[in-house]
Amino acid sequence: MFPFMQIESFYRSKVDGLWLDDEYPAVAGLCQEWLASLIPKSMGNLKVGDLKPAGHAMKAMKWQESDYPNSDRLHFALAMALSIPGKNTDALFAAYYDTLDQQSFEIGAHMEDINGKIQDHPKIDVYQAFSLLSGREYYSVARRIYMTELEHVRLQAVARDDVGVFKWTLPEETERASVVAYTAMLEFPVDPESAIYKGVVTDEVAEKALFRRQVSKLRHIATAMNDADTSEVYGFQRPLPAEIPVLEPFKENAFPRATAETFMHAHRKPDFAQKVMRDAFQVTGCFFDLMQNNLVGYCNAGYVQEVTQAFIDAGLSPSYLMSTGVCGDLEGDSPVTLKRALSHLANMGPRNWTFYGYLYQEFLKPYTTEEIIANCDDDRAIEALSQITGDRAYIENASGAALASICERDLGL
Repeated sequence: MFPFMQIESFYRSKVDGLWLDDEYPAVAGLCQEWLASLIPKSMGNLKVGDLKPAGHAMKAMKWQESDYPNSDRLHFALAMALSIPGKNTDALFAAYYDTLDQQSFEIGAHMEDINGKIQDHPKIDVYQAFSLLSGREYYSVARRIYMTELEHVRLQAVARDDVGVFKWTLPEETERASVVAYTAMLEFPVDPESAIYKGVVTDEVAEKALFRRQVSKLRHIATAMNDADTSEVYGFQRPLPAEIPVLEPFKENAFPRATAETFMHAHRKPDFAQKVMRDAFQVTGCFFDLMQNNLVGYCNAGYVQEVTQAFIDAGLSPSYLMSTGVCGDLEGDSPVTLKRALSHLANMGPRNWTFYGYLYQEFLKPYTTEEIIANCDDDRAIEALSQITGDRAYIENASGAALASICERDLGL
């Protein structure tokens, strides 16, 4: 039994299916005080064979017989003590680390159950608990105890601009950490003045890497197949500090979703041209790289046209975008020929024609229809040009399967 009757009574009621909501904060506080009182002044002075705090807790509960296992009592007490994060949270993690680590599932189950039963008191604040821990070495255990994912805690840190918690949720391997950091940062509008931005984007290499991911996000938006997919791609609106929703155990964040109207589209920002020209080759590939399996039957043609025009307005010619994006040429290679560009058009397939249609229209402007037709070695190119331009001249030069496909499309078959 617990050495405190108030804790014992509350525990028995909970096990029997009765939740005493009014008593919850006081009992949680008692659990904190009791478990903290068992922590020696210096954990480092413990010798082999000495009882650790969890051992002392088990010993204290064995003085009286009980019809419930004391191991479950300890799991319950730890969950209660940690359910209201406060001044003892970090010390409890350090002192009871082995038990928390080895019995995380059982303690986490109590944590989830407690959170589900709380009625008239604040729900368990997972982020607050993480913010009180003194090192990343506790994060793996805390993730299991609070039944959450580090990704969810990371997004809370971005919303609150908590660079300390943010960095401790990242992988320790530097390159992978950068990728994970940029991905999380782009779930919200990027703020160059934030502590997280200044702590992560520390040089020009990082600035370029982050911008590439912003451009890749434009492509994802353009190819999102439905409203749900688009909503996820846009990410979240940044809430005011007082409006940040609590991250609860076993739940995801409830941040307000961004929309097409609230999302900060990178190509519409004043510094887009400057950032594009500073890293033209890499950035071009992020949006225009020909990925045969990336487009699956849907493309927002108007949005793609808008982004494509932004690249052209930034100072990159349609020929450059065609060479380095569609054709995969290296920077400094000879400009792509008309014949080669049309060959890629024939081979890319109908699913990609809509995405690259506007770029081809801009690329083909210097050429006459006769020149274009003369450089088509494949009827598929003729079919694509008919769809992209709507010019009847291409239909007149089509034959075989390409002509049949054009006619079927025109008839809506």
